[in-house]
Amino acid sequence: MKSKIISRLILIAIIACAVYFSYPKIRQYIWNNQHPLDVTYEYDGQEISVRKLFEASNENVHYASHLNISGKYSYSRSKDLVSTVNLGDKKEYFDMGTSSSSSSTSYEYKRLYIDKDNYLWTISGSNSDSERTDYSLALFDDLSTSSSSSFKYYKGMLDGQEYTASEYSDGSKSGLYINVEKILAPDLNNMKDTTVYFYGTPDASGRFKVTFTGEKLYCISEAFGEGSTSSNGFTEIIYSFDAKTKNLLSVSLNGNSEHETYNGTSKESKTLDFIITNISFDACDSIELPNIVCENSQLNGALSGDILIQPSPMLNTEMSYDSDVSDTITSIWEDAIDAFPDGACTISDLSSSLLDNAKELGLDLITDGYVVNEQENGVLIKFSISRDEAVLGSIVMPIVVSDEALSNDNNLLISIYDQVTVDNRGSIRVYHTISDSLTSVTCYKVNNGSFNFSYSILKEAKISNLQNDKELALFAGADSENLKTFAGDYKQAEYASIEKYVIEEKGDVYGYYVIEDESHPDEYGTIYELPFKSKDAVEEKTGDNRNDTVVEWIKFDE
Repeated sequence: MKSKIISRLILIAIIACAVYFSYPKIRQYIWNNQHPLDVTYEYDGQEISVRKLFEASNENVHYASHLNISGKYSYSRSKDLVSTVNLGDKKEYFDMGTSSSSSSTSYEYKRLYIDKDNYLWTISGSNSDSERTDYSLALFDDLSTSSSSSFKYYKGMLDGQEYTASEYSDGSKSGLYINVEKILAPDLNNMKDTTVYFYGTPDASGRFKVTFTGEKLYCISEAFGEGSTSSNGFTEIIYSFDAKTKNLLSVSLNGNSEHETYNGTSKESKTLDFIITNISFDACDSIELPNIVCENSQLNGALSGDILIQPSPMLNTEMSYDSDVSDTITSIWEDAIDAFPDGACTISDLSSSLLDNAKELGLDLITDGYVVNEQENGVLIKFSISRDEAVLGSIVMPIVVSDEALSNDNNLLISIYDQVTVDNRGSIRVYHTISDSLTSVTCYKVNNGSFNFSYSILKEAKISNLQNDKELALFAGADSENLKTFAGDYKQAEYASIEKYVIEEKGDVYGYYVIEDESHPDEYGTIYELPFKSKDAVEEKTGDNRNDTVVEWIKFDE
């Protein structure tokens, strides 16, 4: 009995195979009920399917030694502005106008591939953003803003070691991050809730079009960053293949959405297009890594010598200084800059010019190094003039990113008798001894696209010393008489110190006095008509952060 059942099953299988291979229409019916990725069509004597198209193109993309792609991203949003007024038991809606924003980014992608342990891809772009509000009521002025930036990402493997780096032109890492190859080679094993459209025939331009649609498009989610779980709002992606060569030519992504907000309707639209401009398998012999010491491309270009700077001939001397040495260093600086006809040079050229001018006077130059602040919108460069290896004085040159350009103002000339520190935020402090009991510190900071005076602190070790007219004159200025009276009255004058803060606040300069160990000095301010403040109050005004740390100058050859 068992042998008869087995014989019948074998017979049925033989008949099914015969029918399948003898009748193309039946075979096609069965085949077409497979996953849309695997449905086959015949074209030009070959069987094609979506999966086969991608398998061939993915291999080319993955192993091509040279791959170049151009791209364009566009985004727009519009919103109706509606004001709601409650009138008893009903609401009235009033049209206030519209607001809109747009963003456009051009992309250039380049990939060099030697082997699985040696490859590098870069994606660079220029981005522009704009926002506009148009009011329907004459009570309000229409508003508009715009900005632009650029960026470049590097990723790869060099001798089996992972390499990543990035550059950008403004104060923020703007631009839509994209791993282009994750879009060119989608994950066909992750097609959840994705509809596939492919008809097996080329269009009028000789291209096969494959379209994926879905709310998430999980197959390309990894292209938008590690941990991404969707396609960043794109709901349709169209792949174009050359019908003859089966090579992938271009990719187009689209996304549209509309939703209600508490005060109107918001509509969004975005597109992202890539065109493969070059793909070849010619030998790639070497890969050169970019010299990146700072992610801000403007500052990085200045430090690497790829971007010219325009040094200011002016040197600021805040502290008392040997006039002969001061004049000599100032002359060296001015003559060095005059050596460049249009005033523009690289940092290396400036250093060479300073050295030449110093040697003419029997002096030498030490390039101490640079410090980039953690916001990466400014760099400080320090040069020292020396004689017989003894430093005579130093120049600190700030270079600041201002409106996507570089500016240099307020160079500092610093005495050898003063101590200089610089912190991780690019704030520089100059410490100076005036007398046995008077010391000072002056702070300069990068702020709002410039390098300027921030504050100074003048400290008198004993308040009682302010009863001495000479000491008082160095400390007080217009407040002399009131401070002298205070010094005579204050019970702890022999033991407590006093500090005079001069702080830049929104373009104006204000002075304050801080009494040691006095947490609430307001009553003294009232009695003596002086601007007394607590230590905490003035430190908050300076904008210093207790987490700021002193850093060392970085040598250019490191």
